[in-house]
Amino acid sequence: MPEWVDKAALPMDAPRHVVIAHGVSAVLGQLDDFLSRSRHLIAPFVLWADGVSAANLAVNAQEVAAAYRVPLAQLDEPGNPVREPLLHFNLTLIGTSVYAPTAAILLQFRELALHGRHVSVKDEEQPYFAWR
Repeated sequence: MPEWVDKAALPMDAPRHVVIAHGVSAVLGQLDDFLSRSRHLIAPFVLWADGVSAANLAVNAQEVAAAYRVPLAQLDEPGNPVREPLLHFNLTLIGTSVYAPTAAILLQFRELALHGRHVSVKDEEQPYFAWR
């Protein structure tokens, strides 16, 4: 793990949301915090989990609707992200679309990890269903 990463910085409740069996090789960093319309502060961390398959992901159904492995190339396909009517990613390989706040976090990750650019996503609007 890089010395600049403090494992203690990971939220204590992170394992109660999504569990990756077989562990995480390294915490690579943290993206910007995102305050959702429902007033939840989301602190996204970027983890390196080499060799993790979908079978190794477990979610707490009371906290998380689903967890997916999304190929990086899918985040950078022409037409992604879509901005109308609101920011979202069409993830055709897994047959779903995601909206902000998830799409905002994916956008910031994509820009930083794939293009070396920092973008602010704090003002990305969320659909009404995310306001709860």
